Amino acid sequence: MMRRLFITTALIAGLCAAGAASGQETVKQGAKKAGDATKTAGKAAGDTTKDAAKATGDATKDAAKATGEATKDATKATGDAAKKAGTTAKDATKETGDAAKDAGSATKSGAKKVGGVVTGTTYKAVCNDGTTFSGKTKTDACAKNGGVKTWEK
Repeated sequence: MMRRLFITTALIAGLCAAGAASGQETVKQGAKKAGDATKTAGKAAGDTTKDAAKATGDATKDAAKATGEATKDATKATGDAAKKAGTTAKDATKETGDAAKDAGSATKSGAKKVGGVVTGTTYKAVCNDGTTFSGKTKTDACAKNGGVKTWEK
């Protein structure tokens, strides 16, 4: 009986030892699989992040290029408008100057036509007795001095 008990105990101990080794192997394999899966997931996450960063960089580059082109176009349009405004102002100044010149000529011409009426022309004469006459009209010039010898200009 003892012998039977010893064999049974040895058999149970052997099975336990084999089962523990077998169980450890299963856990080890499971841990390796989990590590491989984690490694694969990490690589996939890194690749995704890399692709997203590249796409963001490309989009930023495209947006900056578009902004630069829009700014360039707006600057050109502003410059063209300023140039046109300057030309218009120059033309208006010339026209104003021409109009002022014409007005001055008309005023001068009108004053000549009106003559002494507006400006009060003074007539000068040398009388026959040598005295001089100065007055606003020719009437009665040198009347008391023997008449007009010459008219001065």
